[in-house]
Order: sequence, then structure tokens, then C-alpha cells
Amino acid sequence: MENCSPADLARRFQVDGMVMHANRSCKPFSIAQDDVRGELRDGLGLPVLILEADVCDVRLYNEGAVRERVAAFLEML
Repeated sequence: MENCSPADLARRFQVDGMVMHANRSCKPFSIAQDDVRGELRDGLGLPVLILEADVCDVRLYNEGAVRERVAAFLEML
């Protein structure tokens, strides 16, 4: 695959928006997400939702807040 930037892939697969999971217990996994969000949002005008949680500590997960954020995100699409 020649061009593999997030914007190239979004165009290729005709995405309407993107949801990402930021894993608080694994910062290296999530560190580039702000760059990806900026490229998609600022470069292509796509809505991007980043949900934060922690796979090691479920106390940081609030189902009600996540449902509200996802609902608001879906309304933007």
C-alpha cells in the first residue's frame, strides 16, 4: 500500500467519522491519537471521538458518560 496516512485511509474507505480508544494505562499506544485526530478533523473535516478508559482500572469507566458522548457524536454524523 503506497499511502497509509490516516487521511489517505479515510478517503480510501470513505469514512464518515472515527472513534478511538485512549488506553490510560498504555500511553505509548495512545500517544499518536491527537495527531491522527488533528489530521482527520483539520485536514478532512471529519468528526473524531476519543474515548478514554483504562484496561487495568475499571473505576475510570463511566458508562453513562460514554453513552452520552457516543450519542452526541452520532448526531454529528
